[in-house]
Amino acid sequence: MRNKLKWYRLDTSAKIYPALESTRNTAIFRVSITLKNTVNPQTLLEALENISERFPYYNVHIKNGLFWSYLEQNLLKHIIWRDTQSPCNRIHPLFNNGYLYKVRYFNKKIALDVFHVLTDGFGATEFLKCLVSEYLLINGDIDEIDTKYVIDKDDIPKDEESEDAFLKVLESQKHLLPKEKKRSLLGKKTFFKLKDKQIAIGKYKIITGVMPVKQLKEISKKYNATITQLIASLYLESLIHLQAKQVKNVKKHKNVAVQVPVNMRQFYPIKCMRNFSLFIIPAVDPREVKSLEDIILKVKEFMSEHLTQEHLLTMVEDNCSIASNFLVKHVPLFLKNVLIRFINNTTGSTQFTGTLSNLGLVRLPENMKESVDFVDFVLGPSTHNKCSCSMASYNDKATITFGRTIKSTFIPEYIFTKLIELGVDVEVKSNY
Repeated sequence: MRNKLKWYRLDTSAKIYPALESTRNTAIFRVSITLKNTVNPQTLLEALENISERFPYYNVHIKNGLFWSYLEQNLLKHIIWRDTQSPCNRIHPLFNNGYLYKVRYFNKKIALDVFHVLTDGFGATEFLKCLVSEYLLINGDIDEIDTKYVIDKDDIPKDEESEDAFLKVLESQKHLLPKEKKRSLLGKKTFFKLKDKQIAIGKYKIITGVMPVKQLKEISKKYNATITQLIASLYLESLIHLQAKQVKNVKKHKNVAVQVPVNMRQFYPIKCMRNFSLFIIPAVDPREVKSLEDIILKVKEFMSEHLTQEHLLTMVEDNCSIASNFLVKHVPLFLKNVLIRFINNTTGSTQFTGTLSNLGLVRLPENMKESVDFVDFVLGPSTHNKCSCSMASYNDKATITFGRTIKSTFIPEYIFTKLIELGVDVEVKSNY
């Protein structure tokens, strides 16, 4: 029987996560949909079982080979979990029937916690949308599923959904690579790192601001910026002020930088449901900016320069070249894991101060609007990224969520206060 089980290689991005995953660095993220009525757990489990065959590349467990980990088809029963106070906790496959995601519920919320080895925010959102639409159908809240914005659970999965999109892009676009490389995988600069007391292991403090999308757009338009550029700039501004508080000697101040993941599907129309995201890192020298307008200008210039197919293709080649290197391919897995952890804990951890990930506008069918309140996106705890920021929007509600493993609330307080001063109505929620 085991020889007939389907298996998948880890995609290019996924290969680092088994080595980095730990209690402090769970490599878990969450997408959740809050309904207007209380969730029925039995109906939710039925919905999960109904859609599972449509997503075979998610219904797997992880196995270790001699040189690489891989994913193997999982035939065990699904489990749904009542939610806990701290989201994005480490997933222990032994207690989850081997599955690398958890479907959780509490009151009106349906949450999906996902190990990054499976997919990115886009893939997880598509899975959750399918799950919630099936739940609402079984529960009698909708009469039919509109497949314009939701994957049809009865469709046969396409091969391209489970392929490594990075390798596909590199193979088809390699002739477009610039002759001179403009980027290495890891830069030489180091940036300011947050310093504060850590909270207890297993706890993860979340502060979420819910606000009208329309107001965010109006403020962004005043600065001639996108919403992502505005929030990234406010994040950088908060880091500049925090560094001034934590490092009294101005001569010791470093640049601040925010890592911003990029959904590559906007540049390459590939129907990939696994990881297909890269990142850019806008940085600011505190001595070169005097106002928020200065920061926004620098962020816009950086994004304009780096969000091009040529630059992103170079990044794709960098990411693929490591895994395809002859020596790396033939190093035993346990040695690879030691090397990955070493690079991440030294050079990798110095490349940015924080992370801002914008899931963007989540589209749902018109007949689900009466049942869905808002969508939320949470980045999980990280050893080196002590206060992350994530965003999502649905209908006219945007959520900005800060997850932190430190006690200080300076960054979310600064950004939400600034947004309120700019004219945005912010409703703040917290899990502690």
